[in-house]
Amino acid sequence: MQFTIFSLLLLAANALAGLTYLDARGGGGRKCLSESTAQQVASNFFTITGGQGIFNRTVAEAALANDFSDTSGSVSSIVNGGNTGPLPLLGPTFANKEDFINANAQQPQTQFKQLNLYFTCNTVIQRFVASPGSQPALGISIFEVIPAPKGNLYPFQIKQVYGELNSAAWLVDIGVFVPASSSR
Repeated sequence: MQFTIFSLLLLAANALAGLTYLDARGGGGRKCLSESTAQQVASNFFTITGGQGIFNRTVAEAALANDFSDTSGSVSSIVNGGNTGPLPLLGPTFANKEDFINANAQQPQTQFKQLNLYFTCNTVIQRFVASPGSQPALGISIFEVIPAPKGNLYPFQIKQVYGELNSAAWLVDIGVFVPASSSR
């Protein structure tokens, strides 16, 4: 009897793992991310930003909502070369999908490793470490997602990104800043 109950629970867990979304508490037809779909959202972002190999425009077009934007003071600092530059630190780094895609299509491959993944019905939070060079840059990204249009490659799209990382380490790695104790 115990084996049968365990088998049924295992079967139910496997069935739930394959779902792309779950019904929200209280019903109302609202859909929530499943763990596998939240992981797909995070993996898609790594692919778009060059962390999974060569940039893939098809993934970018399908994974990002048409009204996408990205806000990151640390990425703005990197783009600005560590100085006050054209990008305001408190405003969007990329105000639209096309600017984000074009900027990332030109970036060199960077190693990203996911440390943690958390999610709610419409938000994915990912802690990561990026290694553009010898200095690891810890970071966090918060993805607000929306259901994708019918026929899309993925069930959810990223509408808004809020992200921060250790931009000082990144700027050292790309040679913009040279620490006083360095022989560079």
